[in-house]
Amino acid sequence: MQPDWPALGTGMEEDGLLDRAGGAIRSGRVPGARGLKRVWCGTSDGATCVICELSIDHGDIEVQGFFRDPARDFHFHVHCFNAWDTARFL
Repeated sequence: MQPDWPALGTGMEEDGLLDRAGGAIRSGRVPGARGLKRVWCGTSDGATCVICELSIDHGDIEVQGFFRDPARDFHFHVHCFNAWDTARFL
């Protein structure tokens, strides 16, 4: 099955994903550089990715970020988390 989210590896896709991650931070949809307490990686139960806003297929690997505010935990595709992790320090 072909993933719906952009794959990293070429400049255009990586820049687009970094732009999306930066936009999510600027809009306040996801926190930036501060507040991340821990991350968890495991299989998804079908959550929505906070960066690309697409569903993470049931059983696919996801990253879940836990922040200081316990009401603010977020689900990410692995590539989207990597883009967010880069964008939060730019």
